[in-house]
Amino acid sequence: MCRDHIAAGPIDTAHKNNLEFEMAALGTDCMAAEKKRDTLSPATDSH
Repeated sequence: MCRDHIAAGPIDTAHKNNLEFEMAALGTDCMAAEKKRDTLSPATDSH
């Protein structure tokens, strides 16, 4: 989800800064969620 958001397309500066802040704050949870998702459904891995 996090990676999809970043790769969605051009991001304006304000949004980019906010996104970086969110990623810094939620990075650990995001990585854990992606890892769990990938482990549960590797066949549907889109990245």
